[in-house]
Amino acid sequence: PTPVRALRWLRMAAVAAGDYHSLGLDETGAVHSWGAAGTVGNCVSGDQLEPQLVSALRGVRAVGISACYYHSLALADGGEVYSWGSGSHGKLGHGDKLPQVEPRRVHALRGVRVRSVAAGVGHSLATADDGAAYGWGDGSDATLGLQLRRDQLLPLRYPHLRVALQ
Repeated sequence: PTPVRALRWLRMAAVAAGDYHSLGLDETGAVHSWGAAGTVGNCVSGDQLEPQLVSALRGVRAVGISACYYHSLALADGGEVYSWGSGSHGKLGHGDKLPQVEPRRVHALRGVRVRSVAAGVGHSLATADDGAAYGWGDGSDATLGLQLRRDQLLPLRYPHLRVALQ
């Protein structure tokens, strides 16, 4: 292992590893990213070789991060979810399959206080303070478990699934 020099002055609260990028969440709630172009959340034309602050999230205090195959999720302290990267299968939750080079709030979850997020290869998941669970993205091969065989472009609440709250 080699220390990441660009992060040496920061205390990291969490890290997440995607296939082609990585995220770091520092103790102040700022999100940092590095890796392949189109995945890092900053408008860069090439790969981002060192960690940089995700500038579109400036002013947002993140409390959770998740990264997977070409996309990322950030959870703000108010329960808002932000997504960016590849929009394939609708895994960003914006109602389309378009890529987002910068974090964009998942408006379909407005009014839901999300407590955790998870990014999968083709889909995303979230749990809420009221015990509800949501899924969106690739519905093929029963990935979402919502009896769908199509992509779900917006977060959909699992009707019979409750999350244990602690």
